[in-house]
This record gives sequence, C-alpha cells and structure tokens, in this order.
Amino acid sequence: MALFANIIIDSPLKTNFFYSIPNDLKENLQLGHFVKVPFRNKKKIGCVVGFSSKVDFDESKIRQIEEIINLEIIVPEELLLLSKWISNYYFCSWGEALFASTPAVLRNRVIKLVKSVSTNNNCTDYKVTLKQQEIISFLKVQKEPIPIHQLIGENTFSSSIINTLIKKNILNLEHIKENNNEIERSSHSYLSQNIIKPQLTDEQSNAVNIISKSLIKFQFHSYLLLGITGSGKTEVYLEIIQKAIELGKQAIMLVPEIALTPQTVATFKNRFNNVAIMHSNLTDKQRFLEWRKICAGNVDVVIGARSAIFAPLNNIGVIIVDEEHETSYKQDRAPRYNARDISILRAKNNDATVILGSATPSLESYLNSLNKKNTIINLKKRVGISRLPTFHIINLKDEVTSNKKFEIFSDYLLQEIKANIKRLQQSIIFLNRKGYFPHLSCKKCGETIKCKSCDIGLTIYKSQNKASCNYCGYSIYIPKNCPTCKSENIIFKGFGTERVEQVLRLLLPNARILRMDGKTMTTSKKHEKAYNDFKKHKYDILIGTQMIAKGLDFPKVTLVGILQIDSSLAFLDFRMAEKAYQLLCQVAGRAGRSKDLGKVVIQTYNPEHYVIEHAIMNNYKTFAIKELENRKKLSYPPYCKLAKILFRSRNERILISYTNHLSSSFKKVALDMKQICLGPAPAGIEKLENDYRIQFLFKCNSNGQRKKLLELVEKSISTSKHIRYFIDIDPQSTI
Repeated sequence: MALFANIIIDSPLKTNFFYSIPNDLKENLQLGHFVKVPFRNKKKIGCVVGFSSKVDFDESKIRQIEEIINLEIIVPEELLLLSKWISNYYFCSWGEALFASTPAVLRNRVIKLVKSVSTNNNCTDYKVTLKQQEIISFLKVQKEPIPIHQLIGENTFSSSIINTLIKKNILNLEHIKENNNEIERSSHSYLSQNIIKPQLTDEQSNAVNIISKSLIKFQFHSYLLLGITGSGKTEVYLEIIQKAIELGKQAIMLVPEIALTPQTVATFKNRFNNVAIMHSNLTDKQRFLEWRKICAGNVDVVIGARSAIFAPLNNIGVIIVDEEHETSYKQDRAPRYNARDISILRAKNNDATVILGSATPSLESYLNSLNKKNTIINLKKRVGISRLPTFHIINLKDEVTSNKKFEIFSDYLLQEIKANIKRLQQSIIFLNRKGYFPHLSCKKCGETIKCKSCDIGLTIYKSQNKASCNYCGYSIYIPKNCPTCKSENIIFKGFGTERVEQVLRLLLPNARILRMDGKTMTTSKKHEKAYNDFKKHKYDILIGTQMIAKGLDFPKVTLVGILQIDSSLAFLDFRMAEKAYQLLCQVAGRAGRSKDLGKVVIQTYNPEHYVIEHAIMNNYKTFAIKELENRKKLSYPPYCKLAKILFRSRNERILISYTNHLSSSFKKVALDMKQICLGPAPAGIEKLENDYRIQFLFKCNSNGQRKKLLELVEKSISTSKHIRYFIDIDPQSTI
C-alpha cells in the first residue's frame, strides 16, 4: 500500500515533494487530486502526481497531507503527463505547467457563492458595523452570487466578517448550481432554429475529403489549411468536426481570444448540440461547470482560446487551430507555451488529426509543409460571388508635396470614403495605434516625456485629459510643462485612433462613425454591441486597431483604408516582416466579402517595401519563400531553435554588472557546443514596470542541443535577491 504521495505545487521550484498519507485519506486519495499541504511555514495547494511505499530519506521528517480539496475534481492522467512534457520543454516547473493548464477554481475546497439577503424580515433587528454594511451594499448590486474567495481576494473583504454575516443569516450561502445559463445567454441571440448548411465549393469538398481519409484511420496526421480570406475555412472545420462526432470522437476548436465572439460561438452551437466554451471572460462558476461537464463526457466540441487546448476530453479525434499564426497562442508568462505546438503534440498523443488554418501561416508551419511534416491544402478562391479586393497605394512622399494641407487622410482616400457613403456602403479605417497623440516631447530640451516606470513614451488620450503608458497603466494629466526643463513648449506628434475619429468627424460631419479599440471596447458586451450595430449599418465608418482585423464579416464593407503601416515595418525584430504581412492581408481581407468588389487603400512612405508589394499580389507563397531566404541567411527560426533568457532588476548598475559577469561563461558553453550566444543586450523595452531588462539569445541546431545548452547555462546562474530571470523557448519576439 502506498504510504507517501508525490506532490507538485505552483512554484518555480523544479522539485517534487513527498508527503505522508494519513489513514483517513488513504482510501480516497487518487492520482490527480488537489490537496492542501504544509509547506515551510505556510499552507499550499498541491497536486498528487504519484505514490510510493518508501522514500530515500528520513521518514520522520516527512509532513502529512492535511486534506483533499475536492473529491470530485481529478486531473486526468493525460494532462498530468502533458504538463510534465511542457515543464521539460519550456524550462519551467511541473507545478507551474499543471496549475496553468487547469482552472484555478478547481483548487478551491468548496465552490461557494454568497449573496445578500439583508431584506429578510428576520434580520431587521441585527445592527451591522460599517465594514459589514460595506459587504452587504456591494452584494446588493451584484447580478449573481459571488464566490467567497473572490470577495476575500479581489475585493479584500474580511473572511471573518463574511462568516459572521452568514451565521446571522444576513448573507445566504449557496453551493454552485447545475445550470450554466450565463454562457448560453451570451450567444443566444445568434442561435437559429433553421440552419441551412451551405453547399461546399469544389475546393472545400476536396479539403474535407482529404482530411476525412486521415480522420477515419484514427492515426495522427497534421494538415495546413492555407485558405485566403473569405475562402470558407470555417465551413471545412464544421464538416470535419461533424465527421469526427459521427465516428464517436470529440473535437477541440482553438481560435484567438480576440476572435472568440458570441457570433463565433453561435456558429458552432448552431451545428452541434454538446458544446463547451473555455475562455478568459468566464466567471469562476462557469469555468467550474464547463470543466466538470467536459470531464463527465457530456461534450462533443470544446471551443476556446489558448487554454482550451487543456480541455479534459478523453476521446479526441480532431484538434483545429484557426489563425494558427496568431502570436496570442503563445503565453507570455510561465509556462511560456505555444498552444499551436501543444495542439500538435496532443493530437499525436491521441492518434488524432490536427488542422492548422490560416490565410497567412507562420513560416514554421509553412516550412514544415515544404519538408512534408504536414500536408498542405489550398483554398485559393473566395466562397460565392465575392472576389478579392483591388489595391491602391498612396505614396505619402508625393502626397505631402502636392497636398499642403495633408494631415492624416490623402485626398484619394477621403474621396473614396465619401463615395462609399453615397453608395450606402461601409468603410473600415485601420490604424494599429490607439490614443490621440502617441508622442510628446519638449521643443526646448528635446526630452521625450516618458512613463516613470517604463522606457516608453506616454500616449495622449484627449477625451480623458490624460497622458498614459500603454504597458503599465501609469497616467498623468496632460502636461503643460516639460518635467525636465519646465518649458511650456510641448510638442505633440503623430495620431492614434482617437484623433483619427475626431478629424474624420470634422471632415465628414454627417457620417456615422464608430471606433473600436482598447479604450472604447472595455467589455465583451460593448464589443458585441459595436459588432451588431455596424453589421446592421447603423454606422458608415468603423475606425479600429488590430481587434477589427480578424474574424469580422461585414457584407457591406467595400473599402478598407490602412494608415501608418510603416510603423509596423519599423520594428527591429526578426519576425517584423512576417507580422506586418499577416496584418496587412488580414485587414485587407475585410473588404468585398459580398457581391460588391472591395478596394484597399494603403497610405505609406515605403510603397516599394517587399512586404507591401507581396501583400498587393496576395501571393503568400512568394512572400514566404523570400522571407525564408532572409531567415536562413541570418540563422533565425525556423532555421534554428531559439531561446531567450531575460534578466530583470530594479537596480540598473547591479543588472549590468551581473549580466556582464555571466556573459563569458554563457559564451564559453555555447562555443564548446558549437552553438551561438548573442548578448548581453538591452531588451527592446529596456525598462518595464520599474524593472531594467537585459537579455541573451541562443541559436541552436536542434531541440536537444538547446536543452543541453540551457541546462548548462542555468547552472552558472547564481541566485540573487536583486536579480530575476526567465527562459523563453521559441520566443515570438526578440524585443
């Protein structure tokens, strides 16, 4: 009989811990249970990952497990093994990997909800303190009960006061209920009773037939579905999922968080009965119910963002990654995993099919297709009678010379917008920069006015009368004097979506204009309303940032204007051209998705740039081949295995000295292994949230060589209370 449990905790420590199993838990404790354990002088939540009848050290010093958090919640063994692989590949602890792949709500002892019942006649005589009244007032305005741990954690209410109010019957304690209507309601207005499946095009039918042959064999196979915007990739996904369900299998559908709208969810719920949703906007109650529903085998399809790849399905037939090139699939904190790559691994572990879909695939995926690691399927035509848009390039060098009044809009683009309004059609103006003025500096001393915590210039938000940092949120009132020399001669430069909106309202006073960016779309409900209003033609013009570039289908949009694409071409990063090309094609793809031909107007100072030239040709293959040649010359992914180690410290002097000291040992290890070490060098953003940042890059020939090199390198990193670091495997950026 097992006497000890092997337990991992949510900590960077790459060590498992043994705890003894008390007699009263031996009968019930299982692999995958969350448990409470003493850890140093605190109580921690851990997960059981193994059992043992003996240990190799003094048993008298082993502490006991205190309790099982919830007997019903058991992490499947497949997810335990998957998280262990993640910890090995992405250089994090097993605990970090597992805890990131399971909803935090599962680790609560009991999922309890609290609501106010202060109107209860039986409670009128009880006098409440100021703190007690504060809790009651807060709960009165809530639409649904709130989990106790959320009241204590996020709202900083005292647990003792909450318990007192419960005992006095002023607050009512409820266990979580079985229904999950909140998720259903979010997409309910888009559900239809009579769904008519569209007739597949020849290209779509061919894609479905090819993938189906793999699906029925129950063997792993990877496909790259390269379909231009509007080619009907979603309908291919739906057909394949249907076939998987008919074979008794389950499906995972990953979409970027920004594209996970109620409309997208409704598309799948219209076709399939048992659908679960997993994304960041779910409440704790919703997360718990969806996870439990999936574990119980009551789900055929899971649709969600990055974390949905960890859905506890036990009979996976197909995994689909839509917009597989999206950088949002890469997590930016430990474990820094890429959900696209985990999808491939999980499909392989389950003898399932994986489909990577995109109009502009990542170069890694495209090179894999050239090397026969996946099968490429092309969708070269748009569905129905819609055609790809035409392009018109405005050379801003000429525009500035010929149009002395030029500020934001060229004469050509402005006239096209006016003509579109007369034709009762809609226009989209894309600018990947929010705010009013993105740059402010002092004319006298030349100082750029920056965030006090980051090496980032402040952005003016005129409607709020604030200058804010877009990274840490620091803000001040719009300055009238230079912080350095006190001069009143402040220069405001550039333009963001807020200023574009104001200028367009002055130029076109009768136009109905909508703006969608991070400042206006602060909730999913606002985003949903904006989408619906624009689709119903309550607005003529939509101004927006990257959030309008993907997943939106507006039949009346026949004009897309792209402003300041040059800023996307100026990033000093090896993926700069790839990201700019993807963004251009995705935004351009919003135009002409119905019977009317669309037009895309690009304003640029660099019309000859190869990214723009290839985007106009709408030939991904020619762009990819050229960019792969550039990457190969410089030995960047996908022609090397890249890793980044970034060091952070509040003390710049200590950080520089520390990384310079490490440099010689890092480079010696790399040289001995015939690999490449670059650095130390300041990170693209040298200071972020009061931390100075210096990084090393490692270019390796294989995953094995990279792992061996990093293990040797990490041994030379001494612990310091002033220095923190992280390792990023396959980083999406060197900035």
